[in-house]
Amino acid sequence: MKDDKIILKLAKFLKDHRIKAGLSQDKLAWKSGVSKPTIQVIEYGKTQNPRFLTIIKLCKALNINYNDLFALF
Repeated sequence: MKDDKIILKLAKFLKDHRIKAGLSQDKLAWKSGVSKPTIQVIEYGKTQNPRFLTIIKLCKALNINYNDLFALF
């Protein structure tokens, strides 16, 4: 159950930053090199174990400071 909360927090965090950056999922996919379906699965909280490298790519594309990301946990 605790893992579900972390996944949902991560999903909201990434989606909020994407929207704040004014990017669609398509544009974020292009900018990050992460596929749109993968972004959708992460943003909807449907994955229990997103790859660390995928999250790093999304953070770089969204100019997210890693400290802000790790503050979720």
